[in-house]
Amino acid sequence: MVAFFLCRDIRLEGVKLVRTTAWTCHFRCCDGVVLKNVTVDADRTIANSDGFSIDCTRNVLVEGCTLRTGDDSLPIRASCAFHAATNFCENIVISNCDIWSCNYGIRFGVGTGLIRNVRVSDVRIHEAANAGIGFTPAWKAAPRNCYIEDVEIDNCTVSEAARPVIGGSANDSMVRNVTIRNCRFETLLPSLIWGGPRCRMSFENCVRRPIERVKVRHLPGWRTEEIRKGRTVFAEVRDDASAVQTRNCRTALEDE
Repeated sequence: MVAFFLCRDIRLEGVKLVRTTAWTCHFRCCDGVVLKNVTVDADRTIANSDGFSIDCTRNVLVEGCTLRTGDDSLPIRASCAFHAATNFCENIVISNCDIWSCNYGIRFGVGTGLIRNVRVSDVRIHEAANAGIGFTPAWKAAPRNCYIEDVEIDNCTVSEAARPVIGGSANDSMVRNVTIRNCRFETLLPSLIWGGPRCRMSFENCVRRPIERVKVRHLPGWRTEEIRKGRTVFAEVRDDASAVQTRNCRTALEDE
């Protein structure tokens, strides 16, 4: 619906963007973006109705926004074929937003560039069919993928979601210096992380409460899984478990 390429000093404030059938806002290779009190109410039955796509763009503030989308609500990307090597996706602040997503609430990744220095705080992800927060450097393995580093997520909630966090790397991609602290998760399954020298993150002072089912709007009915066997698990780590640190994190049972 709205696209800005190679632009500077953009401000969207107090507007509503409704019934979008594809990406709602795309900011590519821009410098200086302020999004305040913007409402995105996309067609949630369409699997490509993203919210704010921040792509190879620096110096971004997203504050007080409400996003209801059929795909990722806030994808942070580095996927410009012509400018990814010089236009880093960096210096991004996201705060005090409410998100409903049919895929990821906030997703980092895709492309061949660099995503760094991102701060997320006081964000409430009310629904996410895949995960509240995703680190996906690539949809498919390639010789060169996305690098993600220096990300802090603080005092956020993820509820009615399949998983709190999904993260991993492929080929030469990187996910490092990611800290998730003071967050509460209410999810069907625990976080799923592919650990190793190229994917390192830490959780601090976080709680997960298991739920029985989540709504998937692209499919009829509810998604349910047998979770009793792993209902006390806070996070699943594949490959190198030492790459993911947890400090004062726990899973709370329903009666707590």
